[in-house]
Amino acid sequence: MKKIIVLAFPGNNCEIETARALKTAGFDAEIVRWNADPQKIETADGVILPGGFSFEDRGRAGVIAAKSEISGLLKKMATAGKPILGICNGAQILVEMGLVPGFHSGKVEMALARNRREKNGKILGTGFFHDFIFLKKAENSAFSYFEKILKMPIAHGEGRFLATPEIADAIDKNGQIVMKYVDENGAENPDFPVNPNGSFLNAAAISNPAGNVVAMMPHPERVAGGAAIWASLRDFFDGKIPKKVPKKIPKTSPAVEISPKKSFEIEIFVRLKITDTAEISMESAAQNLLKNQKIKLTRRIFWGIKTLENPHKIAEKLIASDEFLNEAKESAFLKIGDEFFAVKNKKLEKRETFSPVFGFFSAEKDDLLGAEKSEMLKKHAGISVAISSGIFWEISPKISLEKIAATNLFANPVSGKLFTEK
Repeated sequence: MKKIIVLAFPGNNCEIETARALKTAGFDAEIVRWNADPQKIETADGVILPGGFSFEDRGRAGVIAAKSEISGLLKKMATAGKPILGICNGAQILVEMGLVPGFHSGKVEMALARNRREKNGKILGTGFFHDFIFLKKAENSAFSYFEKILKMPIAHGEGRFLATPEIADAIDKNGQIVMKYVDENGAENPDFPVNPNGSFLNAAAISNPAGNVVAMMPHPERVAGGAAIWASLRDFFDGKIPKKVPKKIPKTSPAVEISPKKSFEIEIFVRLKITDTAEISMESAAQNLLKNQKIKLTRRIFWGIKTLENPHKIAEKLIASDEFLNEAKESAFLKIGDEFFAVKNKKLEKRETFSPVFGFFSAEKDDLLGAEKSEMLKKHAGISVAISSGIFWEISPKISLEKIAATNLFANPVSGKLFTEK
């Protein structure tokens, strides 16, 4: 009987049903924590990374788990040809580890970006979405050796497979899109609801070049129809699945873009008064990635506002809207031109200045959150502004931004970018 480890990170919530599904399919399945004895994991025949919200999706979905010490072991197992499946949050972890698409070991080459539900060129919604979808095999892999159309649930906020044109072309040519979103008759359609999140080429699951590592967003462990995925794994162990031979390998991997920040009439910086767990986790991960250099991080949500009206009056309206700040648990300051203001009881109070030791901004290239906020304010508050969203990270001591970017911690090289103050 093949031993399959269900690798549980803090925040996972699908490990029990995943282990149950594997046992039903005839495997010896065991739930093992991410910080367990590595030998227990390495000696297993395969690994499943289940769904949930590892480390509460701090930073972005899957990135903290991907930067943990277990990543080195999983890369070793993947290279050895052992089957590894990431489901939903597990898929996000595999992508952030660089195991999928896996052209250059450990290099982050694609992203699972914020959902974008689009039809006929119009965005219908973004962010978290759950429903049943239809799924078909597109290419063989350790987990996609089946023929029938499957009906499965999805439940995710960041499930849009995103890649640069060069990476996407290589993935397509190699047959690494192993499962696709289709309608109930098996027909592809790039529009919602057939494609529930905007993934390129309707990708629902992508493998590494060898086909033994797969990142999939739908949840096979939650329905009887998911048995086809586990049957495929049995066929993989029985040697029934043809070996995959890559046809194209990109020469380089994407790098995080660093650009000067745009100028805004109004800038809003929001910080939690209560413990910021995202700040703490990112600080710990950054210290490990920067070779245990002692650093101090301060995290502030950033909103950049462009307006043609009087910025002071617009700022007062924005704060009064309650869309940017909850003073019970958050504090904020604003920069309007060269002036700085604190917020107290929904009022702006002039302050002298704000001088961080060193800081930088991280943001999504496709700023759906900023666009949503702009549209909501216009619709419900009658305020017409253009909004950009991001995070301002104050870091001490000062560290080269190129060195920070190379960690891929603060920005995914495909979906995100970093900004300097000037």
